[in-house]
Amino acid sequence: MLLVVAGSMFLAGCFPIHGQQYNASTGSVSGTRIEQGCHLDGGTRIKLPARISLQVEPPTHPDKAGETVSVGISIPGGHTAHFSDTAVRLTSASSGIEWTGTLSGTGSTIYDVASQRVVRDHQRFLGTAEIVGGTAKGSWIQSDTHDGYGFTVESDRPYPASFSMQLPALIIDGRETAIPVVNFRYGNAVALCGCCGV
Repeated sequence: MLLVVAGSMFLAGCFPIHGQQYNASTGSVSGTRIEQGCHLDGGTRIKLPARISLQVEPPTHPDKAGETVSVGISIPGGHTAHFSDTAVRLTSASSGIEWTGTLSGTGSTIYDVASQRVVRDHQRFLGTAEIVGGTAKGSWIQSDTHDGYGFTVESDRPYPASFSMQLPALIIDGRETAIPVVNFRYGNAVALCGCCGV
């Protein structure tokens, strides 16, 4: 039976890829997935009110100084948002020790109405700065455009192999929205690559 499964996978063009990496999850939603080029990615996507999407990408290596957690926000037209604070609560899963990280803005992808093009602004900005979505109308397929904003969570100590992160609340159109705790765990990762053209 095992040979039949292995043979079917081979014929479908599937092959396993292995790696050591962080995996991010919120509750039962795990983030390990395959990106183009058979690259394992351990991030997780969180859906928020007003069709706002928050993408969390873990650090690359544990116990290494200078690593950051990346947070991306995609916000549609007609909506505004901002984080209530820049303090991020971090907790080691093994020791239970808590410490505080700092949230800061690192860049944005905005639609420029005058030139009718998407432009990037890599200027750093405050983690609590207001972000605005959909600076231009979309097409008949998509009713509006989404603007993207990048943030990082910086820590004054290296991230351990297993930890959790509680981002501050996101104020969406004046209403406070709690963001779920994100858990990070570093370890072995295996995924099938090449199946059905992935």
